[in-house]
Amino acid sequence: MEKFDGRGLSIIGVTGETDEEGREKTVDWVEDKGMQYGYAYDEGLALFRSLGLNAFPSAVLIDPFGNIVYSGHPARLDSLTIESALIDALPMPLHAWGEELAPVKSALAMGHYGPAKTAAAKLTGVEAAALMPAFIDRIVGVRVAGATALVEKLDVRGAMKALDGYEDAYAGLEGPLASMAALAEQLKGERAQAALVAQERVTAILGELQSEEAEASVELIEGHLVELQKIAKDFDGLAPGDDASGIVEMLPDYIEYLKQQK
Repeated sequence: MEKFDGRGLSIIGVTGETDEEGREKTVDWVEDKGMQYGYAYDEGLALFRSLGLNAFPSAVLIDPFGNIVYSGHPARLDSLTIESALIDALPMPLHAWGEELAPVKSALAMGHYGPAKTAAAKLTGVEAAALMPAFIDRIVGVRVAGATALVEKLDVRGAMKALDGYEDAYAGLEGPLASMAALAEQLKGERAQAALVAQERVTAILGELQSEEAEASVELIEGHLVELQKIAKDFDGLAPGDDASGIVEMLPDYIEYLKQQK
């Protein structure tokens, strides 16, 4: 990975061996191999699961704007994929920024892009600072586009998360702030609120289907199937409909299985 030195690539090794023996083995391995990158412990494999990984070892490559561009076996992660992910990356990773960049680093860590851009503009004679405004604009553009896509898809819960705290995040950025405010207003509409109710109902039904009561009641599952089919139809091609359709596809076989067990 030396070929990517100074180009913004940061490597973090993560292990799920978090007990005392596992930590000792990790430290010994790091010292024995002379590892030159950071490492961390994944308690309960929380990170592993959140990334949707299912095998060891696994590698995940994330571009400068938070998008996962590769997930799979490390041996299949090629240089071309890494090259493409480093486009627009800052040459110096966040953890290596000096004290002169502390105000920008602090604002970015909190997701406050407007204040970060303002702080960067005040710095003079700092080479990295000159790259910050365009970099921050790119991040903001990706965030606004992502929130817009969620609202258009009526993924209301996802959109609410993306819009959480937007006033502080985009303070001083007139265009993005106005765009996010408009999206937040759309979420108050009747259709969006109906979609939120549908999403919450799908989640509730899924929880009920996983209960012991559902396993013993074909009638209960058949009732949920009818309700889910209606949600899938009412929100066809939208987030609530997609969520409902995913469950609808598997229920007929499950119902037939339960009937055969009686």
